[in-house]
Amino acid sequence: MAENLLSYNHINTICNFMLKKPYVPDYYIPDIEVRGRILWAENYRSNNYKFNKNDIEPFFQFKYEGEGASVENMSVTEFIKLVKAAEHSCSQHPNYKNSEAHRIIEEINVYTMARIQRETPGVTLYKITKSEAWEKAPWFI
Repeated sequence: MAENLLSYNHINTICNFMLKKPYVPDYYIPDIEVRGRILWAENYRSNNYKFNKNDIEPFFQFKYEGEGASVENMSVTEFIKLVKAAEHSCSQHPNYKNSEAHRIIEEINVYTMARIQRETPGVTLYKITKSEAWEKAPWFI
């Protein structure tokens, strides 16, 4: 079975999307790097548990992409799929449900879906995951 480690770019893209697009609460903005580090660390913790390893995660330092960044053209469907991949990759550890990473991912999921449903009533996660846009969106960066 392949390892579940997410790339630095995967976590950094999630963080940049949260900054550039209004799909997370305002209180996330000052701590975006901390939240990225939590997801990064949980990703390693989960992978170590699943594959009986003891890898130490490299230091995660958020890099703001600025104007013209790759996330500017990213759809919310692509963002949700990246978050779902992060959720799966981080959830292999038995204590994941009690972790700060779980809380962060749950908040992102809830806030993003609430925003989508305000903008487009009747849209559900089920409809998003059955769409052509979902099929085309990458799981990993």
